[in-house]
Amino acid sequence: MIDDDLKAKREATVLEHFRAENEHDLDGLIASFHEPHYEMMHLGRTHDGEEEVRMLISGLYRGLPDIHAEPGKLRHLEDAVFVECITTGTHSGFFAGVESTGKKIRSRSACIFEFDGDRLLCERVYLDMATILRQLGALPPLPMMPGPPGAPGGPGPAGA
Repeated sequence: MIDDDLKAKREATVLEHFRAENEHDLDGLIASFHEPHYEMMHLGRTHDGEEEVRMLISGLYRGLPDIHAEPGKLRHLEDAVFVECITTGTHSGFFAGVESTGKKIRSRSACIFEFDGDRLLCERVYLDMATILRQLGALPPLPMMPGPPGAPGGPGPAGA
């Protein structure tokens, strides 16, 4: 069981991390970590150390200059804080292998902030990159799913 004092410290760190990220305060974001470390699971990439994390986040800011991650409820685990968030932004620069489209993105993601005591060790991000690429026009839209039998667009009666 995690005591309330530790929960409060971890929550303050995570919220400060989101604040810094949303205000493009790269120094503040870096300072929220004990040692800066990101694992971007949707990209299969790890960014370890201040230089690599600065490059990662700077690239996000260039590609989505108005990027904003809105955290939802924080859920405390023994060694981590889990947060679902909604990320929005306008694709105004090179991002995700795609030149600027001017299109808006909106994506849900799951972030796991790993801690050792009250020291932030890692942010691990899971998101659906295919949804973002569809929003940018880099992937085709998903096909419509058929409805139930007898419904418009659904399969007809059995044997028909």
